[in-house]
Amino acid sequence: MRRLLFVMLVAAACGGSSGPQTGAAPGLTSKSDPGAATPTAAIAAFMGAIKEQDLDALSYIWGSERGPASEIVDASQLRKRELIIQCYFQHDSYRIVSDVSTTATQHVVTLSVTKGSFTRETKTQVVLGPHDRWFVANPELAPLQDLCSGQSATKN
Repeated sequence: MRRLLFVMLVAAACGGSSGPQTGAAPGLTSKSDPGAATPTAAIAAFMGAIKEQDLDALSYIWGSERGPASEIVDASQLRKRELIIQCYFQHDSYRIVSDVSTTATQHVVTLSVTKGSFTRETKTQVVLGPHDRWFVANPELAPLQDLCSGQSATKN
């Protein structure tokens, strides 16, 4: 059952794509410049990479205090995890509801994510990594589940 759910999530994440995007959108991070200068810039790059369906850019802004996912997540798992995140966070628009610094190296950011006529709120951590760069870590997927699964028509 878990395997079937995973395959469905990956298929949903791939749906609607006109093909892989290879170039990073303006303002997104790159392999030579992973992370972001501020927590807010990290969120903007994360959501921009998702909107542009740019998995390479996503792998340079999503990560942990150890650095970008492109350097710390096993290559065999990286794209699978990115496709799941992309499915949940795909959006028409978003806004930062709050940005709370919990420590000098961690923020908890609450996002309002809109897809179609439905809006959901979720939280994610933004952490300080190598070279004083910020990375989106631990994005909370559960609050966005119905947006990914297409069941948002039954909830408001």
